Amino acid sequence: MSSQKVAVKPKAANLIAGATGDWEVVIGMEVHAQVASNSKLFSGASTAFGADPNSHVSLVDAAMPGMLPVINRECVAQAIRTGLGLKAQINLKSIFDRKNYFYPDLPQGYQISQYKQPVVGEGEVEIDVDGEPMMAQAGDNKMYLLGFKTAVKARQFIASQDDATLYSKDIRFHRVYPAAK
Repeated sequence: MSSQKVAVKPKAANLIAGATGDWEVVIGMEVHAQVASNSKLFSGASTAFGADPNSHVSLVDAAMPGMLPVINRECVAQAIRTGLGLKAQINLKSIFDRKNYFYPDLPQGYQISQYKQPVVGEGEVEIDVDGEPMMAQAGDNKMYLLGFKTAVKARQFIASQDDATLYSKDIRFHRVYPAAK
């Protein structure tokens, strides 16, 4: 299988005339989803909701010296199942990277994440667009959208370590925590 990219010229119907030439509308989104698991991605600490602050913290989460992260196999399996459901490329080799930055709720000084070689590569989500006609307008150009099916391409699906939650004066090393009162 070749990994070479082929440039695709946009259809004339997808272009909007501008003063300096034609423009192609491209909309990008970053979507975050939480995997339903009993333990965190890189430690055995619980992910149970509603516990006291900092009660679900392992030595790995607290960045104690000599503590090494171990991947949660179920989280990887769920990522792969998600990729298969989205007709995505499943990569046989996946690499986790360190995103180095300082932030008070990140005790290691880095976040374990993926970028160049994620578990799941390119895929797509098919969307049924129904309902009332909708008009989109850019300058003098008008376009009416009626019920149709379309596929939204996804560049990659990554797994990454959660950081803590920072509330003005205290840091809570939970995966999810309700808003401060």
